[in-house]
Amino acid sequence: MQSPPAQSTALVPSSRLPSVSDILNRPTLNLDKDEIRILTLYPGRWPDSIRCSLRTVRLEDDPHFEALSYAWGDPDIRRPIFLDDCVHYATANLVAALRRLRHLDRVRHLWVDALCINQKDDAEKTHQVNLMSQIYSRTDEGLLWLGDYEEGSLLDVEDISADASSELGGSSTSGGEPVSVRYDSEATITRAETATAFSVIQALADGNHWETSFETLSNVRGLDSAACLNSLLDLPWWGRIWTVQESVLPRTTTIICGSLQMPFSTCSRALDNIFTHQSKGCCLHSGIDKQVLRRFADQIGAVEMVRNNPDTQRRFQDALLEFRYRIASDPRDKVYALLGLLDHRSRQQLSIRPDYSSHWHQVYQQAVLQLITTTKSLRILSAPAGPTRDRRLPSWVPDLNERIASELRDFETFQLCLYPVFNCSLNSEVVLGDSSELELVLKGTKVDRVRLVGEIAQSTVLMAEFPEYVTKWCKLLEANMCLQDLYPLGGTCSQAFSRLLGYDVVVDGNKFRRLGALDAIWHINGSTWRAKDFESTSSIPPVNQRFFITEKGLIGTGSPNIGVGDLVYIEDGGRMPMVLRSVRQVVNRKYFEYQGFAYVHGIMDGEVAQDKSQWSWLTLV
Repeated sequence: MQSPPAQSTALVPSSRLPSVSDILNRPTLNLDKDEIRILTLYPGRWPDSIRCSLRTVRLEDDPHFEALSYAWGDPDIRRPIFLDDCVHYATANLVAALRRLRHLDRVRHLWVDALCINQKDDAEKTHQVNLMSQIYSRTDEGLLWLGDYEEGSLLDVEDISADASSELGGSSTSGGEPVSVRYDSEATITRAETATAFSVIQALADGNHWETSFETLSNVRGLDSAACLNSLLDLPWWGRIWTVQESVLPRTTTIICGSLQMPFSTCSRALDNIFTHQSKGCCLHSGIDKQVLRRFADQIGAVEMVRNNPDTQRRFQDALLEFRYRIASDPRDKVYALLGLLDHRSRQQLSIRPDYSSHWHQVYQQAVLQLITTTKSLRILSAPAGPTRDRRLPSWVPDLNERIASELRDFETFQLCLYPVFNCSLNSEVVLGDSSELELVLKGTKVDRVRLVGEIAQSTVLMAEFPEYVTKWCKLLEANMCLQDLYPLGGTCSQAFSRLLGYDVVVDGNKFRRLGALDAIWHINGSTWRAKDFESTSSIPPVNQRFFITEKGLIGTGSPNIGVGDLVYIEDGGRMPMVLRSVRQVVNRKYFEYQGFAYVHGIMDGEVAQDKSQWSWLTLV
């Protein structure tokens, strides 16, 4: 067994000890090679000081190590550890993780970004971010540290479930942890809640009905199982951008909370069971809190979607959209933290390199333009623009750093997934003109002009306020045409409006498909309307969308930013129509501000894209 450095009773840096900057520069890294630092965590009992050291290795030599994924936590709350015989102050959450992960009788080799990378050296940071894909792909295991408990609990995990989780080495039985203690972390969950949440996940993974998975534990322990799972999902780890690739890339991953751990694959099996029971319909009318199931499915499903996509350019693009609500201390990391999802060939094609000397505006502009150029798709533009969008960005560049209201995330996720379901440009690829980071030049044609707009459906609770907006939209429609009149592109206006309210699609398991003749839909009758239960119709309501009517009588829903006079366009490479706002025309060149994609009933399957003789260049600024 490797011996740790001698214990010291003081946690005050001595003049004979190296400075913190010396530690981070020793051992030095050769930035021309695939070198990284590995942290050796020395054994110890619970109350012992954390002691570790750094060494340099080359990835091509296949070193053995485990990669730690964690949320850094409050940078102002720090605790001392010994790093190469020098006192170093690490964030409280990291110290809690190291104390839990430490073995009693043997060293542990870890890769920990905050300790293995000199965060103050931009050149080294850029070099290491470029190696992230290799680091997490080559690790023996990814350790997904969700956080520690609040005050200690006497609750025995075996009282809840014997096989839902297992204990780490740094527990009361092996490391001398006090029976009751306030752990040095930023936790917002207790040990009992953690054990209950893990047991719910295990019960779902075992194929149980939703109600059985939640209510059995609630009855046994007197705890609200749904609230416990919510508390687990509230932990900061789930909201950090770097944890995406850290959970996707390793061959095996384990989620850890305090001294309890569970294979991430158990969460994946639980997700499969949720979708299985949803498609069967056997659990849709159970009395459990379905919102927590949606939260769990959203978190795990997004990771699985990225993990299972063999097209790494597509999964990088999807991750930019899907995880843009996650937090990054540096806005450039909304792009850089996901580059590890690309394989070597895709990274070469996209030519996106971490460069912490670039402004984040430039990083977003380059990434979006490179994705459009390489993938020949406009999918990256499907991110909705919110009210706090940074107006210094070109209108067509998504503000990946914009905060999204939590109550809208589920709807936005649904709406992002809708994009590939449609085909308004008949499978065409993007045709780019002379574009730059500030101007996107596309080829397309105008379909119509917006004549009337309705209110924005600002629903904050699923289906709660949506009916009143539908009623208002219906009245606006009735004031301008008879519901039984023929719609310009087929069927009646009533039928068109009914299908528009669910984007003309339904959820089938974990996928979307176009609405069929036998599917339950919204029913409009005069100025009244009725809707079946959301889960029964499996419809996606256009929440946070604005209803509009065009000059030719077409109806649609789209971005809240849409206004009277805006133009509906279809463009090469777009699967949904764009709404554009004319800003100027210089000679024969037209300039527009991009307002977002829209659903316009009757043109979503290429009905107006057959003849391209009148298509022209348009410039988005």
